Amino acid sequence: FIKVVEERSSPRPIQRGSGVQEHAQWTFETSKSDVNTGDEIELILKATIDNDWYMYSSDNEEGGPINSEITFEPNGTFEVIGGLIPVNPKKKYDETFEMDVTYFKEDAEFRQKIRVLQSNLDIQGEISYQTCSDITLLCVRGSTDLRFDLNGIAGDDVAASGDYSNLLAAEGGGSLWGFFIAAFLFGFAALLT
Repeated sequence: FIKVVEERSSPRPIQRGSGVQEHAQWTFETSKSDVNTGDEIELILKATIDNDWYMYSSDNEEGGPINSEITFEPNGTFEVIGGLIPVNPKKKYDETFEMDVTYFKEDAEFRQKIRVLQSNLDIQGEISYQTCSDITLLCVRGSTDLRFDLNGIAGDDVAASGDYSNLLAAEGGGSLWGFFIAAFLFGFAALLT
């Protein structure tokens, strides 16, 4: 009985695709939206981790837990600079791996620096990670497709300078007040239905 309890005291890995829910939800943004060819920017990857779960960071030693990592689809429009950088991970001694490990609880943030090579910048890839729970004693491997949309690249037709005055300009001879009145009436009709 003691041997069984000792064996079950450390998290058990579960492979992706076994019908288990992933325990992190991801969002992606960039350090600036208005960039020129040749600029260096940071890609910011944020995860919200389910309660009672934690995610291993990207900087653990070999022989330890499965690190979070990012894999890009190369297309010649950008160049990766350095590795994936974890922002303020926590540190603890993990008895399973018999070493200090870094991890995130509740929220995680990673940053990756890139250089813009072309104006038709298209950043796609995948982030893979591992979440574990001390409550259920399970570890789940997860992966999420990532895509960054940047519109403010020199040479593109769409400007991301923050000047939205063209959106307020009247089209087809109408007025801004006419637009507000129509929006109010459609909103009122939606409330009635």
